[in-house]
Amino acid sequence: MPIISYAQNFEDVMLWRALRHIENGFYVDVGANDPVIDSVTNLFYLNGWRGINIEPLRKHFKILVESRPKDINLNVALSDSEGELEIWESEVRGWATLDKAVAEQHELNGFIGDWTKTSVRTLKNILDENLSEQQTDIHFLKIDVEGVEESVVRGNDWLKFRPWIVIIESTKPNSQQESYESWEQIILDRNYEFVYFDGLNRFYVSQEHGYLANSFLAPPNVFDEFISYSEEKEKIKNIELTSSYDLLKSSYNQLKSDKLSLEETLNSLKVDYQNIKNQIDGIFRSYSWKITAPLRYFSSFFKRNKK
Repeated sequence: MPIISYAQNFEDVMLWRALRHIENGFYVDVGANDPVIDSVTNLFYLNGWRGINIEPLRKHFKILVESRPKDINLNVALSDSEGELEIWESEVRGWATLDKAVAEQHELNGFIGDWTKTSVRTLKNILDENLSEQQTDIHFLKIDVEGVEESVVRGNDWLKFRPWIVIIESTKPNSQQESYESWEQIILDRNYEFVYFDGLNRFYVSQEHGYLANSFLAPPNVFDEFISYSEEKEKIKNIELTSSYDLLKSSYNQLKSDKLSLEETLNSLKVDYQNIKNQIDGIFRSYSWKITAPLRYFSSFFKRNKK
């Protein structure tokens, strides 16, 4: 049975290829956004994994809380220091950013947004506070923060918290221009190996789990046995339409059958009516009816006079 990919660029397919042998794994999603649409973690959640979702926007956080009750959901932004910062939010889902330069570019391109205050934490402190003693492994860390990746990377203790796989969006927002130079060396210096670029994200594997690099030799393909979420929705829609069509067809056939039955009943009644009419006409035309007519007349006359 094929898996369903919910991620924007099939990132979850690549991660599933590398980590599907793990039962009840653990993820950290920085910039989680919607729990289903374009989600890198939903495939894993539906297969028994659990994790931490970090999302600064209230509207997305509320949906995360409703859809991911078994996850840890945090309504904060991440950086390399703690406090409070302004975050820019537009009508385009996934474009929220702490980076003023990114927001200004979006506004120059005609998109309208608003600045609001949000709490800011470091990844190190978030993990310190929310990982249990039993949770010794983070199987993957995904970072999508629209221009402030370096601050998030600097905010982790990479000696203490070492995700097996790290996936970071590495192009400038809404473009194909790569923008990883400021933070990649930090990752590499912490004994991670770059293994794959999918046109949007860069994937890294920790030295301790270097064998996973073999899972990133090829892009998503037919051997991964997957369909996209949009294809699955279309499939479900077609099934529902087919079911509705079959139901309507069944109702139509039943009505057609009922119509034929009613027509047969009507025709039978017409025959009965004609038979009775013929019998009555036969009586009226009979010799006995004619010769008894005077008797019926006088009988009717006397009955009227008695009254």
